[in-house]
Amino acid sequence: MLLSLLGLRPAEVCGMRWADVDLAAETISVVNARTLVATDGGMVVVEKGPKSSAGQRTLPLPAQATTALTRLRTMQAAERLAAGPAYSVTGYVLVDEIGEPCRTDWLRRRAYEAMARASVRKVGRPLGPELGVSGVRAPVGNRPGAGSGRADRAARLSEIN
Repeated sequence: MLLSLLGLRPAEVCGMRWADVDLAAETISVVNARTLVATDGGMVVVEKGPKSSAGQRTLPLPAQATTALTRLRTMQAAERLAAGPAYSVTGYVLVDEIGEPCRTDWLRRRAYEAMARASVRKVGRPLGPELGVSGVRAPVGNRPGAGSGRADRAARLSEIN
């Protein structure tokens, strides 16, 4: 939902912490990115600031996103209780059932699956590779409802998630 409604990058969603989310004010602050980098030893998770200086920002949360994040927080509390000491308290918003942060490759796969279910095709560049998740991000931008008629696609994706 954060990918489609707010146009966040996968690394920004994976790097988001609950401390960056203000449900009462209905805002999120984008201050961290968590991504995979290929090394000689394999794929390594790297944390850094947003991709550009303009990437560090505070955005309003649409009502749908606020509701979904509130439910997610409640669900994570129940999972933490059920897992007991096996649960990792990392502070990240996007975690698995035992509190481990999710990786960008997992999020991208889930986004592509949601795009397929919503009949939203990957957007390709002329003579270039497909944009994939960024194809939703680029037209939508960082404002809910922005873009040239593609906000409805983002809304359809958010309904599936």
